[in-house]
Amino acid sequence: MQAENKSGKYLTFQLADEDYGIALLQIKEIIGMMPITAVPRTPAYVKGVINLRGQVIPVTDLRLKFGMNEIAYNDRTCIIVVEVQGEASTVQVGVVVDAVSEVLQIREDAIEATPSFGAKVDTEYILGMANLDATVDRIKHIPGYQAFFDLAFGGNASINIDNAAKAIAAYERTLITPNSAYDLYVLGDKEALTPQQVRGMETFAATGCMACHSGANFAGPALPMGTPFLQKFPTFTNNTYVTSYQLMNDVGRMNVTHDQADKNMWRVQTLRNLVYTAPYMHNGSVKTMPEAVMVMAKTQLDKDLTAEQVADIVAFLEGLTGEFPEQIMPRLPPTPGDLLE
Repeated sequence: MQAENKSGKYLTFQLADEDYGIALLQIKEIIGMMPITAVPRTPAYVKGVINLRGQVIPVTDLRLKFGMNEIAYNDRTCIIVVEVQGEASTVQVGVVVDAVSEVLQIREDAIEATPSFGAKVDTEYILGMANLDATVDRIKHIPGYQAFFDLAFGGNASINIDNAAKAIAAYERTLITPNSAYDLYVLGDKEALTPQQVRGMETFAATGCMACHSGANFAGPALPMGTPFLQKFPTFTNNTYVTSYQLMNDVGRMNVTHDQADKNMWRVQTLRNLVYTAPYMHNGSVKTMPEAVMVMAKTQLDKDLTAEQVADIVAFLEGLTGEFPEQIMPRLPPTPGDLLE
C-alpha cells in the first residue's frame, strides 16, 4: 500500500497536453506498442490483453479511461506495465500512454489528485502533476532566484507564474534560426538556393501552399499576441490519406473549446527546420517529408502532385533550415538541502 507521504521518484508521462506520474517503484516494465488481443464485452478503454513472456496482462488506454479523445498510436506510444493492488493480491496491468517523459523527484505538494479510474483495481499509482503554485513555491525557496527576478523585472520583483512565464518567453524569443539558404536568397544571394530549390519555391507558390503557409515563418499572417492562425485539417476528406493516417480521429481545437465550429481546426505550423521535426502531422502518422507534401497537397488543396513536383518542393523546404543559435549554459543558484521536503 502506498505511503501517506507521496513525495518521491516518479516516471512522468503524457496524455494529451497533461503530465502525469507513476511511482517509480511500481513500474515493472516499459514496452513499445505490440499486438493487443481484444476481450469481448469489455469497456472501450480496455484494449484487451498482451502476452508478455508467458504472462497475460490486461491493457487499458488511459486516454479513453480519462474521457480524452482517442488518437492513432505512433512511435512514441508505449505501454507501462505497473504492479498494483487488486482485491486479493498485487496484479500487473498495462496502461497505454502517449509518451514517456522522464524520472523526476516530486514533492507531495506538487502532486494533484488522481483522476477517477472507476475500477476495482487500485489506481492511486497515477498522479496528476499540473500544480503551478507548487512549482513557483519551489523557486521561491531557492534564495538566489530573487536577485535574478529583481534584475529582470526591477527591485523587489514578485516571483510568480506570470513573471516566470515572461522570463521563459524572453529566452524562447532568442531561439531563432536565421541565415537559411532561403533567407540568403531573399537578401540577394541568388546562388544560395539550388536550381531545384528555386523550382520547388515556384511550385510551392503555384500549388497554393502559401494560402496558409505565408509570412517570414511560413506559418500564416501576423496576428495579435495570443491569437493562433487556424485552418481546418483535413479540408478535403474524400481520399485515402484521411483514413490511412487517421487524420480525423483527433478533433483538434474542439478538444479545448468544446465548440463544434472548432472541429478539426489546427494552428498552422511553421515550415522552417522541417528536417528536424519528423514525424509529421498532428498525430505523427506521416514519417517522411515527401509523403507529408503529398498528404498536404491532397487533403488541403485536392491536388495530386507528380514525383518531380514533390521532390522539388521537398528540396525547397530543406532550404528553410537555418543556423542554430549558440547556447551559453546558465549558472543556476545553489539549491537548499530541504527543497524536496
